[in-house]
Amino acid sequence: MSQDSLFRKRRLTNIDIEAFYSFYAQDGNHSAVTGGIGTEELTVHNFGANLNLTIDTSHTVIFEAYLDVISSASVDNIDFVSSSASEQDTHVSAHFGYQFTSKKSPFLIGVKYLFAVESDYLSNGFNIWSSFSSKDFSRNFSVSLVCFFDDLRWGRFSKEYDHKPTTLIYPVELRYKQWFDIYRKNSYNLKAGLRQDLTKRVSLQIDLGIIYQSGLLSTSFHRIFFYDNDSGVVENLPRQRLQIPLGIGLNSFVSNRWILKAYYRYFWDEFGISAHTLTLDSPVKINHRYTLYPFARVYIQSASRYFKPFNQHSYLDEFYTSDYDLSAFTSFKTGLGFGFYPDKRMGKRNWSFNQLVIRYAYYWRSNMLDAHILSFVFNIWKG
Repeated sequence: MSQDSLFRKRRLTNIDIEAFYSFYAQDGNHSAVTGGIGTEELTVHNFGANLNLTIDTSHTVIFEAYLDVISSASVDNIDFVSSSASEQDTHVSAHFGYQFTSKKSPFLIGVKYLFAVESDYLSNGFNIWSSFSSKDFSRNFSVSLVCFFDDLRWGRFSKEYDHKPTTLIYPVELRYKQWFDIYRKNSYNLKAGLRQDLTKRVSLQIDLGIIYQSGLLSTSFHRIFFYDNDSGVVENLPRQRLQIPLGIGLNSFVSNRWILKAYYRYFWDEFGISAHTLTLDSPVKINHRYTLYPFARVYIQSASRYFKPFNQHSYLDEFYTSDYDLSAFTSFKTGLGFGFYPDKRMGKRNWSFNQLVIRYAYYWRSNMLDAHILSFVFNIWKG
């Protein structure tokens, strides 16, 4: 028997695991739960992990899991109990997917099943994506479709309702009737992108998207108060919404250690909102193990035609909201990240510690809301 006959072709399996945690804390004075006034105090602890199992050079299995623990003072006020940021909810989501990468051409295609559940909704969906690159990888075209199908009823975690989705959540004093005869919301997000290398150091990115939503787009526990009627009502928005975002970005390798990323995005929707976003990221590589990530974002938005502040709507209006997310405002977000890339072996099983990134961001909005975000990302790999 020759030496070559002892060889058996083996699959090379790689495992890439990324774990992360973030803490988000905000405060403001325009809660939509109480009609556009009142506390917006909110904290969110977000835990997550992504696992990519590369079976061979063509096949990758994807698993992602997320857990949000949310404490909100404004949610207390659904029942007019203004205690503190103590009303807690939990959001759980999981994604399962598969990606195929062609060996014969720079082409890939992938699909994911998306699942999420919270006390007042259940969501199922899917994500399909694909990309194709030129032979020299100087040009790349990508397209993706994300769809969500949401059931917005409450009761899944309640013994009172036998753990079954039963009803929409209305403010306590408005539960004398069913304000909506639907409880589902569907969302479809189609996005196409083109990246083109202009030179060895500069690349251009162009993105175009179309987002369509239908069903119950109102939040059933948001109050509205009219100036010409003493009684409050539930927020009411149209049953469909078309949104179109358009983005253009430029990435430049200023030097071997410094990259400048600039991205502009324009947004338009049927509610009458138009918005402009300018984002700047500027990673600076200190050496092969340490990188700084300064970033800044400016966002300017016009108001929806359906928005008015507290006590300024008329009962003759067909649609109405006092949710300041749909108001006119300017926001600013800035922060700094620090990345550590040791590429260090862990034990005798070929595990490598690849990445630890810590990032802090401060967010400010002109309508009296601000927030602090602290996040950690940890990555290990086995090959």
